[in-house]
Amino acid sequence: QNGLLTDKTTPTDNRNSRPRSPVNFEIMQKLVTSHACALGVPEEYVFLPLLSCVAGAMGRAEVSVSEEWRERCALWCAVVGRRGSKRTATLNRFIGAANQPRRAPLDSPLFTHTAVAELLSDIRDDVHLNTILHEDLSQVLEVLLKDSKVNLSRLKRLYDSTPTTGGSPALNMAGFVVAEDAQTFMETQTVDLLSRFLIACPPDVLYYSKDLKVPMPSNTPSLSEILDVLNVQHTEPRLYSLTGNAKLLFNQYYDRYIETLRDLSADARRYCHVAKAPGQLVRLSCVLCALRQALKYVVYQEDINSGTWNFDIGQEDVEASKIIVDQVLKTKFSLLDARPRVE
Repeated sequence: QNGLLTDKTTPTDNRNSRPRSPVNFEIMQKLVTSHACALGVPEEYVFLPLLSCVAGAMGRAEVSVSEEWRERCALWCAVVGRRGSKRTATLNRFIGAANQPRRAPLDSPLFTHTAVAELLSDIRDDVHLNTILHEDLSQVLEVLLKDSKVNLSRLKRLYDSTPTTGGSPALNMAGFVVAEDAQTFMETQTVDLLSRFLIACPPDVLYYSKDLKVPMPSNTPSLSEILDVLNVQHTEPRLYSLTGNAKLLFNQYYDRYIETLRDLSADARRYCHVAKAPGQLVRLSCVLCALRQALKYVVYQEDINSGTWNFDIGQEDVEASKIIVDQVLKTKFSLLDARPRVE
């Protein structure tokens, strides 16, 4: 099956050859496509930051896989994109949506799009940052990892799965990596950190003026309203779980990843990325489940105070997440293969 994320690493300007979305949910696809066509950017530019922002709006939410296994609903996403390809303009869409008035108070800033020096200072001082959005994640990670007070273990703890219900929200992160430095990014940053990222390397998309859809269709779901619904529904710590059929499907996928790991026992770089895939699949399933419900509230103008919210993750969310995670793995492996290994 084709996915929204592509494993192509060679730029192309043929927009008609791009694969379709793996999230075959019509409203979600409309949201992503409308913003991408208005900006003149690949859909990945919108979709991956959207996932991290939704996870950020979910606050302290977790998903239970079993009695012994919980995952934070935190997502780190990186898109490979050229300079001058409207990366900042794309992120500013989410910044603008986050700055709108909220119906429920936030316990920390929802999004931060700031200078790396300020970001470093905040992390040093334990200022909680719900979601970091930055146009050059390679620079962000390089600065953070060189700082004596912000070590690798500390960064990983902001992502990793722990029983945090009632505790501080996890850190979410999204942004871009410069296209010409994508392979270097994969090789020079610690694989143990990069294995936590969902990475997309979309082909170039060149829009003619007639293809730009500005203004967007009037019925495009509002990013601000989506985030508002999610924030209201997650003012308290929430625990999601898989339905029976979703759990059976996840177990099948989990076993396939285990078989892949057996084949990669001698390849430490790929092994580390595949080992993180089951956890990413669960997190992503939870985020898609919440996003679809928020879209329903916004599109059908439902009363957020009287409606119901389902914390059971369905099979369709697991299936869509598997497609995305597998495309991410293909992208990572393509980037690893494209550059000689640095010793």
